[in-house]
Amino acid sequence: MTIQVLGLFCLLCSTTVLAQAQTPSSASSDTHPANALPVATEPSMAPDAAQEQETPTALHRRPASSEPTENSPPDPASLHPKWLTGHESIPAGMVWVPAGDVWSAREAGSCFWCSKPMTFRQSMLDKKGLGMWGTALALTVADIEVLASRQCYKAGTCREGNPLLGQTRTQQYAVRLPLLAGAWVGTAWLRKGDRRLHVGGMKYWWLLPVAYQATATAGVISNLVHVH
Repeated sequence: MTIQVLGLFCLLCSTTVLAQAQTPSSASSDTHPANALPVATEPSMAPDAAQEQETPTALHRRPASSEPTENSPPDPASLHPKWLTGHESIPAGMVWVPAGDVWSAREAGSCFWCSKPMTFRQSMLDKKGLGMWGTALALTVADIEVLASRQCYKAGTCREGNPLLGQTRTQQYAVRLPLLAGAWVGTAWLRKGDRRLHVGGMKYWWLLPVAYQATATAGVISNLVHVH
């Protein structure tokens, strides 16, 4: 009996020693309290700050027609060169125009000298140029012919109001057609700009053919009213 009690006592002591000798590292990592908590050692970034970092910074180029504001960034020096070599790069849809003693990049069509650059032939014979000056030519010829068909003009009892245009049909054609052709060529040269340098041309070139059309139309109406 004594031996059995002694053996039971030894068994209990060994069990107690093994239970105390178990270290926390032998426990399952899944049951560790620290592993159950979410990792949040750093504060989360504010939405506005994250959006600012994700959005790339772009250079803002204001329209040429607008005035600069206090918060507007200055234009880069490349948009205001002192001279042009043809190698300067500017944004699409912009042309070079003189601004004092330097060249400035402006939006095409935003100023008097901001039309799209083209060749001389295009500026003369494109749909706009051919249409405007073709109409002016047709009205000028009509004005001359209506004047020449008047009975008083044939009889020499009435004359052309502008003596510089000539007093006969031949003189009218000899004076008025070369003037119209010169104006056509001149406006085409002003309108074309320079495609190599991307320099803008004259935007309101059409004012001169409109003036020719208006003058010839007024002459036709006047001669028809006083046909006799």
